[in-house]
Amino acid sequence: MNSKRRQYIPSRRRFFAALALATLALSGTPRSSEAAYAGTTAEATLLNVVKVTYSDASNTQSFEASAKTTVTVNLVRSPLIASAPPTDTDGSPAFNCPSPYSIDSGSSVSYLYALTAAANGDETYKLSMPVPTGSNVVIPTAASVHWYILDGTGAAGPADLGTRLLGAATPVGVKGSATAAEKATLLFPGGALAGFQDGDIVVVNQAAGGKKAYLVDGAPSVGNAAGHTPGTKTNGVIVSGMTDVAEVKGELKLKAFPALTISLNATDDTVYGGTGTPDFSANAPVVGEPVGEMILVKVTATATVNVFGADGTVSYSLNTTDNQDTNPTNLPAATATPVCPAGNFQGVGLTITKEVRNASVDAAGTFFASRTGNPGEFLEYKITVQNAKGKANAVRVTDAVPVYTTLVAGGTYGTEGSAAATDIFAKADKNGGAEVNLTVQSSDNEDAAVVSGNGTTGSLLAGQTLTFYVGTGNSNGAGGTVDNASIYHIYYQVKID
Repeated sequence: MNSKRRQYIPSRRRFFAALALATLALSGTPRSSEAAYAGTTAEATLLNVVKVTYSDASNTQSFEASAKTTVTVNLVRSPLIASAPPTDTDGSPAFNCPSPYSIDSGSSVSYLYALTAAANGDETYKLSMPVPTGSNVVIPTAASVHWYILDGTGAAGPADLGTRLLGAATPVGVKGSATAAEKATLLFPGGALAGFQDGDIVVVNQAAGGKKAYLVDGAPSVGNAAGHTPGTKTNGVIVSGMTDVAEVKGELKLKAFPALTISLNATDDTVYGGTGTPDFSANAPVVGEPVGEMILVKVTATATVNVFGADGTVSYSLNTTDNQDTNPTNLPAATATPVCPAGNFQGVGLTITKEVRNASVDAAGTFFASRTGNPGEFLEYKITVQNAKGKANAVRVTDAVPVYTTLVAGGTYGTEGSAAATDIFAKADKNGGAEVNLTVQSSDNEDAAVVSGNGTTGSLLAGQTLTFYVGTGNSNGAGGTVDNASIYHIYYQVKID
């Protein structure tokens, strides 16, 4: 028997860290059209007292005796309900696989789900995840995808928590309508309310239809079951026993579930909750249908694409059962193939081209795959680095001064035959924007958002290396980041010997 159902423990669960949502409906209106629920809270006591009264043959002495039976209601286990997280406008969304989010190879993508208890009492549920599957990615392992239960602030708890206790109970009415506190308080069988804690999210079924999410407001009051001690009376005087204990209903006070903003995948900010203060005297809960704790579960997948120029995908399934390994629920859903795609991991596919023009003859900006030139004429080379796929890091371009030529540099660009330390030996641009000048001395300041170049002081002869560090955040020694759809151009000139 679960002792938590008999006494509420106010200290916060540590191993079972959680966030709970509740949706309630007032009054006491059973809804026969709903799927079958266990209509009475587990651990509720069904007390039946029988009495007999009689007198002796002279009718001068009266007697009374009593007996009783008690029945304890069992827990009827039920699968968790998987859904999208609730919003103020939709308290009971259906489950849908989120649209795959495009993310760079090696990065992480996250999605948010909700799991709601639907049993007639608190239950410990088990969570597990089979090894995910993937396409065009480094073979996924159990470590590639993790799940996290979020707290009331949206912060994630420990990764891959294997068990989680969720509260649930079936309401029998509302405390009253005289005060705001009474209107926000649901009643439950005495002595049977357990599993809820302050700040949990709970979901309440409304008699008018739909559901609402609220937060538990303070420690629940467990109350006590009705009781009777069998005994006897003689002439109205108790000889033994014959005492009764009145039932004190359990009380669960709820409050508004305010807007909760959770940042997913950089720019995706989603808001949950925002419901008003509950008034169950006006918006009745469905009596006989559980008020269940809800947890928000974030699934995060990380994958590295291992096929050049291709994108990768990862698919996963987060599975839950009750404590007896029955009543399975799968995220994404209980289907033949219970998986959702975890993002579109963009592969890396940089391309590089090199063109040339005879700067002594051809018009500026006109480049070719090959060209002719005379000794003493100037050639200008154009290098194009383009990214049509996912983000590329540490991008470095190495080139060499062609044979039978000498690198030229000048105060403007390529106008002198000898390169001083401060002379410009190359220029570059990003996406056709403003040009950046690259000087021979590696310590010179250049635009780290575009290209840094590295040469040596003095003339650079044939065969000597030219190194360009490309992309955002580069330096003279480390390549930067080239984002999707970025194009970088690098230009330098040589003189034919």
